[in-house]
Amino acid sequence: MHRFKGSRRGLPRHRVRLVTFSSDYVFGGDKRSPYSEDDLPHPLQVYGITRLAGEHAALATAPEHAVVIRTCGLYGASGATSKGGNFVDGRVAEARAGKTIEMAMEQTVAPTSTDDLSKAVLALLLHPALTPGIYHLVNEGQCSWYELTMAIVQILGLSAKVIPVDRGGKTGAMRRPLYSVLDNRKARHLGVALPPWRDALERYLRRRYG
Repeated sequence: MHRFKGSRRGLPRHRVRLVTFSSDYVFGGDKRSPYSEDDLPHPLQVYGITRLAGEHAALATAPEHAVVIRTCGLYGASGATSKGGNFVDGRVAEARAGKTIEMAMEQTVAPTSTDDLSKAVLALLLHPALTPGIYHLVNEGQCSWYELTMAIVQILGLSAKVIPVDRGGKTGAMRRPLYSVLDNRKARHLGVALPPWRDALERYLRRRYG
């Protein structure tokens, strides 16, 4: 939570901003241009429904204080405990092990570095013109999971074979949006910007793998 000074008479010296994170999976993937904060959500699976419910709960509970940040395709040094790491490190490990990697080519996303995301979140919360509501924060640009995997292999000079596959937007029984790129429109208007996804990826890989 970000603490900031109150200015109106009768308020305590410090007030608290409620910050919660949501997902690109609140959208159904029908568009072929980046989703803005004003686009109508249409989740395809339980995960997306719960993310959307969390957004409504935060905004309804603290309408004057809540900031909902939607993001997409996160990877970072600490990884995700529930997933055994992150997507990028997983592909590096497979490539170094000489495995043939089959990767979805029909899903378009905006992969996002947690390092860039955390800096953007802080800049957003410290901005004097910030108003409550929903904000999108992702690295700029878009790619498929196959294109992301190819970029990983190319940047590190690995010799892995990567095969594009079309899974129809499904992982097992779970449906995923075919297009879930987010537009950082509101944050960009405040001067808060994230670098292109490939620049962020290369920076991450160089730092982590030398």
